[in-house]
Amino acid sequence: MSLTELKLTLNPSTDNYQYIISQIVTVDDGGPEKPATTIAPPGQSYKNQILMGVGGQKKNITINFRIHNGNYSSDETVDKANSGSSGYGSNVVTIDEQIDYISNVIQDPGISASWTLTGGRFGDFNDPSTGLDVYFEDFSTSSINMNSPRWREARISLIVGESI
Repeated sequence: MSLTELKLTLNPSTDNYQYIISQIVTVDDGGPEKPATTIAPPGQSYKNQILMGVGGQKKNITINFRIHNGNYSSDETVDKANSGSSGYGSNVVTIDEQIDYISNVIQDPGISASWTLTGGRFGDFNDPSTGLDVYFEDFSTSSINMNSPRWREARISLIVGESI
């Protein structure tokens, strides 16, 4: 099965906010990390460090994709946010509209927003209850792209888990 689309859905959502990620380049689904803080008396070697766990395991997912006009297989325009039924107020089709939507709606400064990632091995694309709960950590894209006026490379970083 090829991974062609993933979907982020606000969970729980009364506003039906979502974003369809297509033209995926890579998905880095790294293994869990177990961060530790270290201390050692001055002058001691690294072998004498004392490791202290101050948090549980952490897992990051990084999605590299292309923000583009049209859908995956044709030039037909597609509302990437299904915003006709959301509280966003307008369709999310063009590159600039998608960047604005991701930057100002999905990457809301409030930490309490919880998203569900679906599609591929992350659960049934059309059923958020089967997805993976994620926290939206970071979004970046180029301001200028000399490769194509029809798309921009972008990256979304997610942390597995729910915010409280």
